[in-house]
Amino acid sequence: MALLHPFRYPSTLAMLWWAAPLTAACMAIANPIYYRRMARQHGLVTWSTFAGIRQRV
Repeated sequence: MALLHPFRYPSTLAMLWWAAPLTAACMAIANPIYYRRMARQHGLVTWSTFAGIRQRV
């Protein structure tokens, strides 16, 4: 069994350090796109209309 240097991470931990922020970034981009698409599909209004901003009648 080889000993690791104290500051050297095993490959799985190093992959986790890269995968977690990358996954979070992908979700931060994909979630708003998905939810806006679903809102359009179901006929929901935009947030500015829902928040009480006056609209033309």
